[in-house]
Amino acid sequence: MFVSAKTTNEDIYLSQKFARIVLGTNNIDHCARLCHVTTAIGLAQNLGAGVMTNSIEDIPLADVLLIIGTNPASQHPLVWQGITKQRKKNNKPFIIVIDPRKTKIVENADMFLQIHPGTDTTLLNGIMKVIYDLKLEDEEFIKENTKILSYVELIKVLHLIDLDEVARICGVTVDQIREVAITYGEAKSAAIIWGNGNNPTYQWCCQCVSIIQFGHVNR
Repeated sequence: MFVSAKTTNEDIYLSQKFARIVLGTNNIDHCARLCHVTTAIGLAQNLGAGVMTNSIEDIPLADVLLIIGTNPASQHPLVWQGITKQRKKNNKPFIIVIDPRKTKIVENADMFLQIHPGTDTTLLNGIMKVIYDLKLEDEEFIKENTKILSYVELIKVLHLIDLDEVARICGVTVDQIREVAITYGEAKSAAIIWGNGNNPTYQWCCQCVSIIQFGHVNR
C-alpha cells in the first residue's frame, strides 16, 4: 500500500490501520522514504540540520541563484513568482539553470547548461574544483565550522578531477563550467535550489559547493 505526503496524518493513520487489519499486510510505503531522506541526510551532515537553511523569502534576494535538477515554475510556482518579480524590480538574482531539459525557467535564465542526464554530480565536482583552484572558498569559515579531515579528503578528490573529462561526460564546455563556478563563487550572496529524488551523493555535492564558497547557502 502506498500513501502520499499530500494526505493528513489522520488519513495516513487510517490507511495503515486498513492495510494491517483488512488487507493483512505491513507493507506500507511513502514518497518521503526516498525523496526527502537523502535531502535531510545531506543537509544534516554538511550544514547541521535537515531543513532549508533560509526562508523562502530570502531566495529572491540572492545575487546569484543556481537551479539544478528542478523546475520551480511548475513545482513551486509561488516561489518562482517571487524570483521573477524580484528580477523585474532590480534585475537580480542572476539565474543559472543546470538541467538536461530545456524547461520554461530557461527563458529567465542568464546561463543555461544542458547537461547529459545523470551527470549532475560530475558537473558539481567540476564546479567545486574551479572554486577551490581559484581560491574562492571561505577558508576561515571552513576551519572554524567544518571537520577538517573531511575537507582534506574532499580536496584529495578535487585534485583528481580533470575538467576536460568533466566537460566531455556532461556534454558542456570547460569554459561553461568555469563561468558557472566563478559567477557563483564570486557572488556576495548565493543560493542553490534543487529537486527531490536525487541520490545522496548529489545532495552532498550541492551542500559542498555552498560550504567551500561561503559556508552556507545564502549569506
